[in-house]
This record gives sequence, structure tokens and C-alpha cells, in this order.
Amino acid sequence: MSNLTEDGDFNITCWDPTGYCILLVHANRLFGATRMAIYEIGIQTMRVLRQVGRHEHQIHALTSFDECLYSCSEDNVICRWSDAGRREQQIRCPGENNWPTCLCVFDGRLCSGMADGTVLRWNERGELLATLSGHDAVVMSVCRHRRRLFSGDCGGTILGWNSENERVLRLKLENGGVYRLIPSPRRLYVIDAEGNSVVAVDAGDYMRCTMKFDFGLCTFPTLFVMGDGVIFSGDAKGCMTVYDGDGEKQGVVKHSHFAISNLVRLEGNVYGIGLEVDTHGLNLIGKGIVRFKQRNV
Repeated sequence: MSNLTEDGDFNITCWDPTGYCILLVHANRLFGATRMAIYEIGIQTMRVLRQVGRHEHQIHALTSFDECLYSCSEDNVICRWSDAGRREQQIRCPGENNWPTCLCVFDGRLCSGMADGTVLRWNERGELLATLSGHDAVVMSVCRHRRRLFSGDCGGTILGWNSENERVLRLKLENGGVYRLIPSPRRLYVIDAEGNSVVAVDAGDYMRCTMKFDFGLCTFPTLFVMGDGVIFSGDAKGCMTVYDGDGEKQGVVKHSHFAISNLVRLEGNVYGIGLEVDTHGLNLIGKGIVRFKQRNV
């Protein structure tokens, strides 16, 4: 990934200038969500092609499953969108003041982490199959790693589940909560809730922290894993650093006045969301999509 070069900052005319932004590669295409709307983005023109769908409240997550795009938001629903942008299904999550915060696919089933600390598993008809309990705080991230489902909460607890919905692994981080879990072939990477460090976890028959590296205060921290290489945006100034699989620094890919969030890879290039902190240092201003083109090697 060190053969990437910045290809400019691209403003998306329909991009909402505030709120939490998400990028997702689905069906070899690029999709983005900000606040309440989901868009398809043309990777050649770097412009919005169409609006795919819309929620009533803030969108928290996107995932791709069985040729469909799924989204969840604070309106307490999970929606499935067809390729034509039609809402095919709306799943109403149980409970009041409880909303899905994250999504993933595990063992052929859609899974959602919830604000009440549970993890829910759904079938293709949107029927609740299982409620996994064990967290004492909001579940911030869920992912599939090897043959297990993992969930992490804002209190710093990471749980591992098998296909029979049994809790088989547990790890409590020493400091801070979980912001995001990111699987790789070798390890499970954990970004802490403060955005200051990454913890690498060996999640075999038991979980243990194998290494930790700090990268300073980061606005919406990003960790991108490809093979044995790790790329993340190191701080709010947009320093994006390459590490190898053992946490050794390989060099800085790029430096920009934008913070770079939510990296994804498509057709050899890497895309991220450019964010700028306002003059008061309190709010984030979305500046559009940033693309890093792969040099010919």
C-alpha cells in the first residue's frame, strides 16, 4: 500500500456537511452514507450518481449481504435496499430507546449490535433468531473473525460467540472502550474509544493482547487492513501511516490538512472521507471524498 499517491480532494455536491459519514464497497461499487441518506458515488467522476435510500434519523452503519445493501439508524430500524434503490425490507428492532449501532454478517445471518448491550441475529425474512447477552454497555462494533462473531462495547469488553450463539471468549481492555473491531487474517484489531491507540488481539482458543501502538489523538480514527499491512489516519491533521503486520512503521503515505476517516479499497485505489475541524474545535465539517490512486509498479 506504500505505492499510493494522493489524487486530490473531491467535494461531493450532495454531501451533507455535518454528521457521521460512512463508506462501503458493495457489488464492486462505492456507497456513502451521511446523516440520514445513502448515496452511490461514481469512482471515475467522484460525484454522487444517485440517492439509494433515506432514514428518519442518523444512520449508524452500512453492510453488504447477499447482493443487498443494509443500513441501520437511530429510528430503531434496519433497512434492506435493492440494487435499484428500492427499500425491500424494514426490520423494527425490539425495545424502546434501543437502536442498532453496528452491523455485520456472520454464518449467513445478519447481526446487529444494540444500544442496550445486546447483539441480535436475524434471518433473511427479518425475524429475530437470537438475542446474545453479556455486555454491560453500548455495543459499538460487531465483526466476523475466523469462525466466530465478535462484539465490543464502549466499556472495553470484547466477547466472542460461536455459531450456536454461545459466548466462548471474553477480553477486558485495560484502558478505554471499543470504538471499532477490524478483522484481519492474522489478528483482530481494536481501535479504542478515545481514538488514541490500536490493540492487536490474538483470538484463537482464548483472547490476549499481542501488541499495542499509539498514534495520538484522532478524529474518527481509521484502521484499514490489507494482508499483513496496516494503514490508518494518525491524527486530525490527516497523517496516514503505513505499518506492517507486526506494528513496525513503514512510512507516511500522505499528509493533508484534512482528517481522513473510513478508508475502503476498490479497484486498487483507496478512498476515505475528508473531515475538517471547525474553528472552535467542536464540530466536524465533511469536505467530501479523498482518493489515493495506486501508482503503476
